[in-house]
Amino acid sequence: MGLRDDIELELQKTVKKKDTKRDKILRFRDDVEYMLSKKISLNKQIDLLVKNEIIEGIDLKYYRDILKNDFNYKTVKNKKNEKKINAPVKKTNNTKITKTDNAIDVLSQDIELKF
Repeated sequence: MGLRDDIELELQKTVKKKDTKRDKILRFRDDVEYMLSKKISLNKQIDLLVKNEIIEGIDLKYYRDILKNDFNYKTVKNKKNEKKINAPVKKTNNTKITKTDNAIDVLSQDIELKF
């Protein structure tokens, strides 16, 4: 029976689930929600979690994913940058003839005649 007891003991060790960083953070759900409500930056939140030995360290992207999935955290996009990117491009059609144009370029341009 000694061997069977050792086998059962090994099975219990392997079945026992190791806590992930996500599980550790979820244990302090109220504190994380409080930090979010006070609009503390995510980097500062991670520093506080590490300082209080809740987690040893975490990647910002992974922490943001946890917040999005478990805390309904939504990122706010900077609308100023969005307006600049989506601003319409103004096109101008200048057909001025300069001194550097050669005769072929000048003759190939469309010319409107007014009567």
